Amino acid sequence: MSIKPGFSKDEEQLLKQIAASVIPPSTERSLPGADDEEVFQRLYSNTTDALNSLLNAFHELLESEGGISAASHWKAEKFNDWISNQIESWPAQSHVFFKLFFPLIIRAYYKDERVHKAYNRRPGPPFPEGYELSDEDWGLLEEVRGRPSLYKYCD
Repeated sequence: MSIKPGFSKDEEQLLKQIAASVIPPSTERSLPGADDEEVFQRLYSNTTDALNSLLNAFHELLESEGGISAASHWKAEKFNDWISNQIESWPAQSHVFFKLFFPLIIRAYYKDERVHKAYNRRPGPPFPEGYELSDEDWGLLEEVRGRPSLYKYCD
């Protein structure tokens, strides 16, 4: 089943390979990978406006590699080397495709009920009940607190 009418089989296959590289399945926790069909259907249904931009960026990214059809026939070793390089450059030097795709696939994945259940969370948003958070080392946030502001005040 294609994630959207108009997406080719090669496009879908490569998107799923990339998604599985970002979040592989876990047999230990009985979790699907991000390439799971339900996750991809959620990706499509929640991001229809962004999918055209995503697909255009995808084609642009793979243009230098011979296009989608060439990349879909890569051997596993070539794909693994290519995706490792892409993930290592995230986010500072990554292609716009990854800046679009990673947040979309991660969001779709973590909305999956199986993922919530594996982490003993009830499915759905945390509001209005919220979740109990354990007392952690808040010192981990010092690096974030020390960063300059990422926003502007508007008058």
